[in-house]
Amino acid sequence: MVEPSAKVDYAIASGLASDVGTPVLRVDGAAGLTPVQRDYLTLSAASISTVLIVDPSGKISADVEKQIGQLISGPLGYATSSNPTVPPLTVG
Repeated sequence: MVEPSAKVDYAIASGLASDVGTPVLRVDGAAGLTPVQRDYLTLSAASISTVLIVDPSGKISADVEKQIGQLISGPLGYATSSNPTVPPLTVG
């Protein structure tokens, strides 16, 4: 998943997707999932074990992340994890 307006994020997501042989869904962080994207995730749920969201700017909301998890999860639900953040390096 990647925000369509973030070109660098899309390039990173495309590289990751090609490495693991999976599609990239461009999700508008403000509008959320489209009906077509919801249908795709629902119909593909049995073959989806992991969703990577490439969104360092935080445009894809927690609500969209939750919706994705609910669409692809089975009866046991889903789990999330995040990369830890570190403060920027300073010189001096």
